[in-house]
Amino acid sequence: MKTFSVVGKSEESALFMRKHAEKHGFVFVEKNPDFVISYGGDGMFLIAERIFPRVPKILLRDSKICNKCHNLPTEEVLKLLAEKKFRVEDSAKLSAELRNASEVIKYECANDFVLRNKWPIHPIRFEVYVNDKKIGDEFIGDGIVVSTSFGSGGYHHSITRKTFTKGIGIAFNNLTKETSHLVVDESSEVKIKLLRGDFMFVADNNPKIFEPEEGTEIIIKRSPQSAKLLWVER
Repeated sequence: MKTFSVVGKSEESALFMRKHAEKHGFVFVEKNPDFVISYGGDGMFLIAERIFPRVPKILLRDSKICNKCHNLPTEEVLKLLAEKKFRVEDSAKLSAELRNASEVIKYECANDFVLRNKWPIHPIRFEVYVNDKKIGDEFIGDGIVVSTSFGSGGYHHSITRKTFTKGIGIAFNNLTKETSHLVVDESSEVKIKLLRGDFMFVADNNPKIFEPEEGTEIIIKRSPQSAKLLWVER
């Protein structure tokens, strides 16, 4: 772990962290770094993962909300990293294929996929299948969140008030009928059939929003790729 890049909330904050890391002997590069410093909060990690997918990342706090950030002082974290006192942890990601009559669109997420109604005054209708077994009947409401265990502290927790450590989470958002939320095995395939309404589909905090049409099927399963987190150890 010698070369690094930084993703921060601003150019100033990224430059601040770059200077600190260089003091510990690390070499800044813009492309193909050995590791990435995500300097911000939980959302900054998601941005960093999109820019540098699968490159190991160390999360340092520059925000009030960062559940995965190191709680040690920044200088101590960088010192331990320079001393090679760290481990790399794989964090499962999910892949999604949106299939309609004319195309297949692919997405990947580290936190969650969110399907929801485009217009708050109009619900959407959809069906859900796990390993081709239909779950419940036709669902009517604001949508559904499918999350990784890493992302279970985000929208999944906002809806269910629970987190999980293994598997794939399925949280139903404001349905017309009371419905139990699910956590299924990480090898499962989740399929969502879009029946009626105006839909929006997003991956993590990616500003690229897709508006799938009625009749689209969304196939979600564990990605063959993982995000990689760096944890220093005293």
